[in-house]
Amino acid sequence: MSFQLFLVCYAAESFCLILGGPKSGGLSTNSSDKVLMAVVRLGYLVLGLTGSVLLHRLGSGLEWRSPSPRPNGIGIGSLADHFTDIVAIIIFLGFLSSTVSNVGGAHGSEFWNVFEALFFMMVLMHMYRTNLQGIVLIILCALVIVIAVVVTGILENWGPLVWECVVYSLLIPGIQIMQVNGDPRKNRHEHKAICEEHDRLTQLLDSMLPREVLIEMKAGNLRTAYNYDNMTFLFADIVGFTSYCASHKAEEAVNLVTRLFAEFDESTEELQIYKVCTIGDAYVVVNEPRTKIENQYNDAEKVYRLAERMINIIIRVRTQVDHDSLDMRIGLHCGSFVGGVIGTTRVRFDVWGEDVLLGNMVESEGAAGQVCASAEAKQVLEKCPASPHLSFKFHRTFELKYSKREVQSYVIENTEGIELM
Repeated sequence: MSFQLFLVCYAAESFCLILGGPKSGGLSTNSSDKVLMAVVRLGYLVLGLTGSVLLHRLGSGLEWRSPSPRPNGIGIGSLADHFTDIVAIIIFLGFLSSTVSNVGGAHGSEFWNVFEALFFMMVLMHMYRTNLQGIVLIILCALVIVIAVVVTGILENWGPLVWECVVYSLLIPGIQIMQVNGDPRKNRHEHKAICEEHDRLTQLLDSMLPREVLIEMKAGNLRTAYNYDNMTFLFADIVGFTSYCASHKAEEAVNLVTRLFAEFDESTEELQIYKVCTIGDAYVVVNEPRTKIENQYNDAEKVYRLAERMINIIIRVRTQVDHDSLDMRIGLHCGSFVGGVIGTTRVRFDVWGEDVLLGNMVESEGAAGQVCASAEAKQVLEKCPASPHLSFKFHRTFELKYSKREVQSYVIENTEGIELM
């Protein structure tokens, strides 16, 4: 829009210059000279309008701030990087056409030459202020000053008008450059990078802590410990990972775990489940920690759905890596725990309690390729919306070492044979 306004202003002052008489500020010249001036200026207006339309059409399909690279290294958005420079060159061509037409004028052309030089200089410096970068604008502005001074000196025989041209030519860009140095937008790229880095760190922190804990931390009200009841735990372990490491390179083993855990992470985000931690090839999650659980049964079903997905993922991946012994052993348990943020430089949210140990034991005593549940988890899942599609088969009884607590575990089977939604 600014470029179109420039063309309108240029057309208006050209109209005044050509049609106005000496008393109205126009040039005192014959008709043939006026026709020549009109042709030169009209030709530039056509060029300017054509360039404006082409740039608009080309620019409408570009991502101006993030050009996409081509295989040969040239981005399809490279036009965006030089858009201001292209417009500045078109404007500079307007200055040259004005200068050429003024040189052919009669008495008064030297005044119009200075006036139009200052006009083009102000336009270029305005573009520099909005762009705050690009050496092309500075070079073109310097060329305008040199050409204006030389042409005016020749037309004026180096009279007083030349010195006025020199003073104003230096004064206008000088003031603009001084203002640019104090313009906070000058560092907008650095500021944008800082904001993007801050957003990434905030997103990372958001993924590390439960929502309620994160809110209290940002408000400066972080407590030492939080008590959670009616929670559902999931402990998972990759079966056959040790044999895979023995028969594959270290990089391949790390890539396998990274690949699996990345897919698990996507599922936890989709199901709004909180990942507590990963330890080696073990994966631990709970439903979103809240001091007040609104619906324990829906939360438990989400955790079970994650368990199903993890089994399906490992089956698919073991076929792709051609290692049939890979499998998942998953244990579910419902109970209570104490949670809190530990660490100062590397913070994390951890959980403690007997039920945490019990959930881990359900997984350890479980079966490869199966989802096992404690009696407490079985009671909750039997009341969840998906319960008609679930069956529970007794697996085994074991004893928790420290408390001598006897635990019964069950293998969960999805009678529908499909992933629950």
